Amino acid sequence: MKRMNLFRRGLLLALSAAMIASCVAGCTPTNNEESKPAKTEEETTKPSKTENETSVLASESETDKPTESESEGESQSAMDLTEPETVPFDYDQEYILKDIYADDFMVGTIYNGYFSDPEAAVQFNQVTSENFMKPDAIGRSKGNYSWGNGDAFITYAKKNDFAAHGHVLIWHGQTPNWFNASSSMTKEEALDNMKTYIYDVIAHYGADVVSWDVVNEAFDDGKQMKNDDYTTALRSCNWKSRIGDDYLEYAFTYAAEALEANGLSDKVKLYYNDYNLDSRNKAAAVAQMVKTFKEKGIRIDGVGMQGHYNANTSVSNVTNSIAMFRAAGISEVSVSELDVNMTEAKNKKLTEEQEIQQAQIYAQLFQVYKENADLIARITFWQHIDEYSWRSEGCPCIYNKAGKKESFYAVADPDAYLAAHPPGANAPAKEGVAMYGTPDIDGEMDDIWNNTPAYDVNRQLTAWQGATAKVRVLWDENNLYVLMTVKDSVLNKSAAEKYNQDSVEVFLDPGNEKWGFYGSDDGQYRVNYVNEVSYGTVPDDHDVTSAVKEISGGYQVEMAIPLVLTPFNGKKIGFDCQVNDANASGTRQGVAKFSDPTDNSYQSTEKFGTLTLQK
Repeated sequence: MKRMNLFRRGLLLALSAAMIASCVAGCTPTNNEESKPAKTEEETTKPSKTENETSVLASESETDKPTESESEGESQSAMDLTEPETVPFDYDQEYILKDIYADDFMVGTIYNGYFSDPEAAVQFNQVTSENFMKPDAIGRSKGNYSWGNGDAFITYAKKNDFAAHGHVLIWHGQTPNWFNASSSMTKEEALDNMKTYIYDVIAHYGADVVSWDVVNEAFDDGKQMKNDDYTTALRSCNWKSRIGDDYLEYAFTYAAEALEANGLSDKVKLYYNDYNLDSRNKAAAVAQMVKTFKEKGIRIDGVGMQGHYNANTSVSNVTNSIAMFRAAGISEVSVSELDVNMTEAKNKKLTEEQEIQQAQIYAQLFQVYKENADLIARITFWQHIDEYSWRSEGCPCIYNKAGKKESFYAVADPDAYLAAHPPGANAPAKEGVAMYGTPDIDGEMDDIWNNTPAYDVNRQLTAWQGATAKVRVLWDENNLYVLMTVKDSVLNKSAAEKYNQDSVEVFLDPGNEKWGFYGSDDGQYRVNYVNEVSYGTVPDDHDVTSAVKEISGGYQVEMAIPLVLTPFNGKKIGFDCQVNDANASGTRQGVAKFSDPTDNSYQSTEKFGTLTLQK
């Protein structure tokens, strides 16, 4: 990427601002909408760098959380149009991340055995195995353990003086059937399988591993804990079915016993690990689990906040979750799987603007991490090189094959980076048009829809990049008509909660007020893939007509929603929609939105997109 000389850039910006100010003298632009932090390409050649700054790779084998509104609605004078003076960032300085944060926390990456990067040993002092220590890699059949790849990981860690973290002992995913799959298996059999496996793995790796994820991803997305009972927010899985809601308590008890039996109690830490812990509901459930464990005398040393974020992540939500864990008495927190996915990347490349936007998120996160360094034990990037990331399409890492990205420098010196690249607002609300016309509600793509603009519903809120859709909108004097064409190859409606089923939702703010709550004319409308309709708390009148048709690779939903305010040509309405993506087991694994980057659309219209009615 070619970096503009920042002194010259500042001069150009100042001159441009002065010209704008003279043109608009006497005018005062205003913005009366309130906003709050959101939740959850083409790369040009960079100037040459020193050898230490370039990583050459050799291939080998291997929401629901309202925050305080921050008003942006004060009038600004023409003088306010001048961009604040920026200080150039020093790209020529040598930055070594493990040294920069030596007094704060460890900084690490992952190992997968597929490639070698000499830069890793220079920058990092901690490593996690991406896949080689999961149950399906070690416990392929009962009593037969495959230690080879895990042992190679330990050898790699020792060779490079990395602290090795073990990921993971108990998980609903990547777990062979012998552990817990049989419906005829008794609780005692499942507990014996769990205990034997935990004891044997901890004994084998001993003090070569400094910490373990004892249980991974046990909590459901979008499920709110009830009556301060963390078990009411657990996801359905085989471990829960065979053993019961207390399976996590057994797992941590066995892990603590295994440490004591092998003289490791003061050498190895025990963690719970999960994604989307910037979600208030999930974070609250995990915090309550920790409190419950402490009350029962069950050892748990830390919580791993995975940190699979994106450009619309609310850093304030991350801060709030860390504060919640601190208040719960958690001994330490680790950011265990950090990346920042850029969902609008094209051809696995970022534009200069996108790369800086990503770097700003990284910088803001590391400011938070440093402020909480007394609690945070490690920051682990879930791969540091884009091309080898599980989310490579979105270029989520701080390096690519060419070397250091803007995000590396943002991590190295977040304060200086943000001074040089002051962040603007998060992703702006999307806008579109609703064309005039009245379709037949039959789930078909009638001719009238062919002349209607199609908009992407692909702003992903979760770590999992799941189902997406195209949305088209029509209107007449009585209704708003919505056609959503969903790409989703696995359809499931087994979840009791309607929002966890494969479905689409439409959110309307007919007055376009963009409030932080729902008014009486606002509404939330949901239709699943078999045309079962459900609603939010408003409106009271549920007179919605819908039709659904399954199509190749997904399904198509057509809806007619009564308009409660008089429509007219040129009227603007608040509008959003989302796709709920359930996996084969009935758990909602993904949420994709049209505009709102938060998981708060069910109770706030603040971040909705805007549609203009066009005739």
